[in-house]
Amino acid sequence: QTSAGGSRKQAALEATEGSTLKTVNRTFLQALLGQVALALDFPALQASALMLLKRVLLHRKVLTSEVYKTLDAVGNVLVQSVQPAVASVSASVYTKFLLEYPHEERALQQRVLHLVRNVGYGDEFGRRSVLNAINTVVARFPEELLSRTFASVIAVPLVARLSQEDDQTTHKMLQLSIKDLFVKINPSARQRALDVMLAWADGSSAVLKRSLAEAIGFLVEESKAKCIALDVAVSTLHKLLPADELSRDVLKEEDDYQLAWRQTYAVCRALERVVETVEPSQLDSLLDTPHGP
Repeated sequence: QTSAGGSRKQAALEATEGSTLKTVNRTFLQALLGQVALALDFPALQASALMLLKRVLLHRKVLTSEVYKTLDAVGNVLVQSVQPAVASVSASVYTKFLLEYPHEERALQQRVLHLVRNVGYGDEFGRRSVLNAINTVVARFPEELLSRTFASVIAVPLVARLSQEDDQTTHKMLQLSIKDLFVKINPSARQRALDVMLAWADGSSAVLKRSLAEAIGFLVEESKAKCIALDVAVSTLHKLLPADELSRDVLKEEDDYQLAWRQTYAVCRALERVVETVEPSQLDSLLDTPHGP
């Protein structure tokens, strides 16, 4: 009896110590999270705060509402930081959060949209950081999730941005992100995104038309993935070509002339890529196909 009583006391003592340790550990992590959240507001402290967040809190998969709020703040640091190292770590932390933490689908969509909405951020380094994060999302999200939820959400704004991006490095990153996404998603999701983009050919926005022409040009190169049908590519480019609109008699304003010239140039570059991609016999049949008035 004495031995049994001693065992029960020992077990109770160990349970109490274990509970106390968990409480202390939880209190420590909450205090640490509070300090990290405060430090994110100060550029000089952001790098250290992000490393603590990544190595301690995310590594232990701490699941509290405060963690989610803090990581949303990291999403802002990712975009706004002018320090390349901080922006890089922010992108790593934010995408790790998206990939590994439990999310309701709507909440996950809102956090991906945060990235997409900032592809046109004023500072080029912020735009590059955003695209690095988007690249990670595209590479590591399951194909089914990308196709079901994020194909058009990501593809359409990135393609729309093409003709507005004046930084060469960022522009190349945009192209790569779009190509990687179109190659990965399934044909149905690919077509949904294309349907939105192809409608721009009938619209009035010269910016979107130039973006569409450029996207067609590099998507036809992904022939193995069949990102876009060649006949659709050629017929759309024909529609985008502003016939007779380069005449100074028609375009009285210099700005109108420049817009039409840029659109024509984008279409011609895209057609050049089509020519380089297909077999000569296939090209003949494509060019012989009626493309409308």
